[in-house]
Amino acid sequence: MGNIVAIGGGKNLPRIDREIIRLTKKKWPRALLIPTATYDRLEVYEAFRSRFGALLGCETDVLYLLKDPPSLTAIREKILTSDVIYVSGGNPLKMMRRWRKLGVDRVLMRAYRKGKVLCGASAGAICWSAYGHSDSMKFYHPDNWDYIRVRALGLFPLLLCPHYDGEKRGASFRAMVALHGDVGIALDNLAAIEIVDGRFRILSETSTAGGYKVYRDGNEVVTETLDKGVRFKPLSLLAGK
Repeated sequence: MGNIVAIGGGKNLPRIDREIIRLTKKKWPRALLIPTATYDRLEVYEAFRSRFGALLGCETDVLYLLKDPPSLTAIREKILTSDVIYVSGGNPLKMMRRWRKLGVDRVLMRAYRKGKVLCGASAGAICWSAYGHSDSMKFYHPDNWDYIRVRALGLFPLLLCPHYDGEKRGASFRAMVALHGDVGIALDNLAAIEIVDGRFRILSETSTAGGYKVYRDGNEVVTETLDKGVRFKPLSLLAGK
């Protein structure tokens, strides 16, 4: 099965980046950026090329999907010949709508089954989960918006919240868990959940950044801090209440 590294946020991620490369089992992997959530901005790819190309030795490429998108055949070729598929942060609602319109969602599911390394931060973490705690509405109504629950690809059965320590999302995320009954995974900036063959662990760049399981227990919402370490645990332990 596939490999997922879903990152809560942040830019300086040397340990997590090295783990992404290690998962490919290749010395010089091919790394593809999909920047749909950041509206295909050119500077996002420039930063990605510097990070994964110059620093980590990958052959880098980018898949633009908004203006004059490529054919589904070309999309399949780019995604399925890459070793790392990295999704940028930004607007996950716009991203998921575009992916479904073009068939990118189905290609990414195939990439997962083929063992590609699927990764990204913020919106690029939400996309692999069942649902995401998203600030997408601020892109449409910047003066009057609230967090929404965005349906994602469902490659793991959790409601994911990025930037847990950086954007005061806690109360809104707990309310969302209470309303829908989802089991949630909340990730601080500089922390990630790594999922390999149905097992998971929490990665972190610092001693303070971490991951949390958030779930409803009767009429209460419980938040549990997840252990950080080298050992993987069955994802079923996290997905269960």
